[in-house]
Amino acid sequence: MHSYAEGDEGLDYLYVVLGRKVLCELLSDTKMGIEILPGANHSFTLLWNQECLLNLVQRWVQAQWSAE
Repeated sequence: MHSYAEGDEGLDYLYVVLGRKVLCELLSDTKMGIEILPGANHSFTLLWNQECLLNLVQRWVQAQWSAE
């Protein structure tokens, strides 16, 4: 899973490096995904941004655990 803050340049970088085709192929894999957290900055400075990120990671881990 990849998580990005809204407007994060890292997402643009990922798109440029991988290209549209490869990125689409990776995203079609159910274990990989991209989540964009609106209102967050790159380092998730605010506490509510950190809580959102933690919840996102927790849901992803639970989904991976239950898939096995």
